[in-house]
Amino acid sequence: MRFAFILFISLLSFQAFSQYKINGVIENYNGRKLMLADFYGDQNSIIDSTRTNENGLFQFYFPENKATGMYRIILDTRDYFDLIFNDEDVQLITQAENPMQNVNAVESLENEIYYDYLDTRNKGLYKLDLLNPVIKYYPDENSFYVNALDEFGNIQDQLHHYVDSLQETHPESFSTKIAMVEREPKTNPIWNPFEENVFLRKHFFDKVDFSDTSLLRSNVISSKIIGYLSLYQNKNFTKDQLENSFKQAVDTILKVTRPYPLVYEFALDYLISGFEQYGFNNVIEYIAEHAILEEDCEYTENSSKLEERIATLKKLSTGKMAPDFTVIDIKGKEVKLSESDHNKTLLVFWATWCPHCTKVIPEVRDFYKNTAVDLGVIAVSVDTSKSKYLQFIQEGNYDWTNICDYHGWNNSVAELYGIYATPTMILLDENRKIIGKPNDVGELRRLLE
Repeated sequence: MRFAFILFISLLSFQAFSQYKINGVIENYNGRKLMLADFYGDQNSIIDSTRTNENGLFQFYFPENKATGMYRIILDTRDYFDLIFNDEDVQLITQAENPMQNVNAVESLENEIYYDYLDTRNKGLYKLDLLNPVIKYYPDENSFYVNALDEFGNIQDQLHHYVDSLQETHPESFSTKIAMVEREPKTNPIWNPFEENVFLRKHFFDKVDFSDTSLLRSNVISSKIIGYLSLYQNKNFTKDQLENSFKQAVDTILKVTRPYPLVYEFALDYLISGFEQYGFNNVIEYIAEHAILEEDCEYTENSSKLEERIATLKKLSTGKMAPDFTVIDIKGKEVKLSESDHNKTLLVFWATWCPHCTKVIPEVRDFYKNTAVDLGVIAVSVDTSKSKYLQFIQEGNYDWTNICDYHGWNNSVAELYGIYATPTMILLDENRKIIGKPNDVGELRRLLE
């Protein structure tokens, strides 16, 4: 009985510490650092690090309960290669130069499938790219043109049949799920660009299964969203026209993901963050106004943060009253927004460590000093270094109202206004009503005209 008990405890211990190995060799990369990252959309988080030995051998360990998904091994050159983990040991061989293009899966069915899929897909798309201009410009009465048309259709069929075969032979493979999402509708090469664009807009998400939330642990859904947004770009559009075009794309993306709460929340957050980077504030406000967030069994901490963010965006949309605040500026003077006696007030959120800020802020200063508009500026910094901040202020002769409590993103005014990116500018009228959110001095000037 005692022996059986000891054996039982030993088995439990073995199971508790059972691990999967992620190892391999990177040729010409000896004794150097590697980092292992996971995925959430297109964002990577470092979860482990190691060094290769003198022969370029590396090894990581995953616990038995490690989530299936895409992972990335990053070299000290910032090159990388990806792998799929799906409850199996993984052994890969690659090279220090162009590691992603040189991966050989020695052990791991999942990664054999993944890299064979990548190779097949990339070669097929490359051939289609070569054939496109031939079909577009070659005389259509020539037999070569007809052959090119046939070959274009054959390649598309082959790519679709390849993905279908993956679904039949490896339906539970994570790589198969990626391939299903990445598969695009077959197009007709004789269509003009407008016809093709209309067709792709309508059918881009056909057969995409958004119910599988494990795909969020890869970049496939974020890449799909970017691909769809690209259908609404036009280099001849003004910014306003482009924002209106993107609103149409947003409508479709939110419609197809709405039945799947976690994917819908991801899409909302991804779209808002992406458009923030480009200063497309009209699209961001549109997303916030049309977002539908409901508490359900999948309500998470991320859901709560997203809900707060969207509520703040709604509160700060154009035409709304800017929240009042009372703070102490760097000279020790009390500043209350509602007591501003200027015809227009510009709130600027920035930091000295932000390269874009250090370009825009001097331009705003020059405009401020030379404009005939009765403009007040309240510049709120999210800096943490007092010495660097004060040096920048003094050297640049910024004699407007300067606020910084050196708490970084936890600055009370930045938190009140839900600031996620710098620089952010918000223009107010004499009644504290939000007029707009200019991205640069050019837009600021237009708003003040």
